[in-house]
Amino acid sequence: MKKSNNRSFFHDNSGKKIKVLQVVNSLKIGGAELLLKNFSIEAKKNNQFTVDICTLFSTNDSGNIEELKNKNVHIRSFNLKNKYSLASIGKIKEILERENYDIVHVHLFPASAIVALSSILIKKNIIFLFTVHSTFNKRRNIKMFKIIDALIYHRYKKIICISRQVKNSLIEWVPGIKEKIEIIPNGIPIDVQYNDNSVRRKYDVLFVGRLVKEKGINYLLKAIDIIQKKYQKNIRVAIAGNGPMKTELVKMCEELKIRDSVEFLGFQRDIDSIMRFSRILVLPSIWEGFGLVLLEAMKNRCAIIASNVGGIPEIITSGNDGLLIPKENSKILAHSIHLVLENAELRKLYTQNAYKKVQNNYSIEKYANKMFELYFKMMNNTF
Repeated sequence: MKKSNNRSFFHDNSGKKIKVLQVVNSLKIGGAELLLKNFSIEAKKNNQFTVDICTLFSTNDSGNIEELKNKNVHIRSFNLKNKYSLASIGKIKEILERENYDIVHVHLFPASAIVALSSILIKKNIIFLFTVHSTFNKRRNIKMFKIIDALIYHRYKKIICISRQVKNSLIEWVPGIKEKIEIIPNGIPIDVQYNDNSVRRKYDVLFVGRLVKEKGINYLLKAIDIIQKKYQKNIRVAIAGNGPMKTELVKMCEELKIRDSVEFLGFQRDIDSIMRFSRILVLPSIWEGFGLVLLEAMKNRCAIIASNVGGIPEIITSGNDGLLIPKENSKILAHSIHLVLENAELRKLYTQNAYKKVQNNYSIEKYANKMFELYFKMMNNTF
């Protein structure tokens, strides 16, 4: 697709803007929410689409909300107390009919279920699509949800997957939706320009993300313990993010006697600065749909070590722009961290190649253009 500086490569003789409502559970920090924020801001540059956001829960405690408001992105919130509230079905229906949206683009569950139910009640000709952000969720442990998810997906004209692995796992779960699926990889703003040689690295190892089991942070902490004992190296580690496992992880650090080496930073708004001051980003996930944080590390020239799971190997070519290792293996992770930390030339190779890749393949402009093209095709029934 040919890129246009004014984003006007679509042709609509009516001159009417296409109205898009993105629906998500909340705007709290997470990969899906960050993608939605970046896309909504990028969409302001396109004069053929209007992109608004609707959240089921409060957005007041979100790190994303202030930036969106500053960019004049229209946000509405239902401020639900119960995420399965049936009242939200009527609210969605009312908004869609009153505001005359052409497309409703949904992210995450239960937003997907609520919008699917709302769509049954709407008589207007509105296009519904849903983005799947992960290779796994807890519903897939319960057979009954296979039927429920199939019914939900049936209400959407298109299902967007952020990686091939997300697509493959989804088809395995609900085979009947194969023909509806489109793959559109995530993107981020590529706006960081600085001299890498001038950066003084404060942290040796950085983790960024939710403090939850599926991120495999406990394997990282065990790896740090191994490094300190086996290689007699005291390394500086930063954990950026919040989540239900924080107390458990802090206790684990104390038990391993690595508490002085590990700094829990909590939620951080300026992830770019933290990455610029870190040598290695480690993403030891047990499963991962895409790993948007990898793109953040790539643009900030922070070397990457990540689990070889989910959509990660679609982003990172091991040995070229990062290092991929088996999941749930602290010994190999410890060896890999030590190897990359001790080899400045290897880090330089990884970071230079990764920066080129993220520029060429994963900019928010590329993502937005692909999404707008999909919207336009659906509006014009050109599939």
